[in-house]
Amino acid sequence: MRRRVRTAAALFATLLVVFAVQVDTKPPWGAAFSGGGWRAQAASVGFAKALWEAEVTPQLRVISSVSGGSWFSTQYAFSQAFFDAVNMRAPRDVYREWLTKYYQILEPLKKQKTELLQMELQAVKFVG
Repeated sequence: MRRRVRTAAALFATLLVVFAVQVDTKPPWGAAFSGGGWRAQAASVGFAKALWEAEVTPQLRVISSVSGGSWFSTQYAFSQAFFDAVNMRAPRDVYREWLTKYYQILEPLKKQKTELLQMELQAVKFVG
């Protein structure tokens, strides 16, 4: 039963895409941002910048991504500041700024995690 539902859902999604392609006047362009963690994030910044400079970005109808590419595409789609930075500045600077902010967010969490780990180790010593 589940297999039939998944197959029907996939067929329905495909039909929606085909219908959208026929109705829309834009060419059927899409961009795919691959996974691979930090490297994918960095590569996606450069790839998007190249698409912008080639004037392809305004014609995109869909963006697909996985893993590190999704870190990029989520910000690119939902943050006007990030979108503008990627398209108007050097990719190296955009990525450096993003990493700096990311680590500023993680640093307090790292400290908390280290403190919890130390407390757990003390508890293990006490029990052992």
